[in-house]
Amino acid sequence: MGDINVAVKGTLQKYYEEVLHGTLDWAVEKGKIHYTYHERLFRYPPESINQIDYIVEKLKEKSFSRRAQAITWIPKMDMWADSPPCLRRVWCTMRNDRLNMHTA
Repeated sequence: MGDINVAVKGTLQKYYEEVLHGTLDWAVEKGKIHYTYHERLFRYPPESINQIDYIVEKLKEKSFSRRAQAITWIPKMDMWADSPPCLRRVWCTMRNDRLNMHTA
C-alpha cells in the first residue's frame, strides 16, 4: 500500500510542477504536445496573457468578481485537436478569506 501512495505523490508532484512552473512548456514550443495548462493559464496565446496574475489583482480589488476567471480553451486550435484541454475554465472567488475555485 505504501508504494501506491509514493507513486501517487510522485505523479501529483510532477503535475504540480507542470501546471505551476511550466516544466513541459518546452514540449509545446517543440511541437511535441498540443498545450500545457501552465502555458494557457500563465501565457495565454497569442498575447502571452498571465491570467493568474489578473485573477489575483481582481480579487485584491473585490472578493467576488465575475471577471476573476481564466480560460484554457482556444477555439481555433482546440476544436479540432485530438486531445483538447479537459479543464476549460477557472473562476475564483474569496469567501471568509479563503480562495474558492470553480472549474469546468
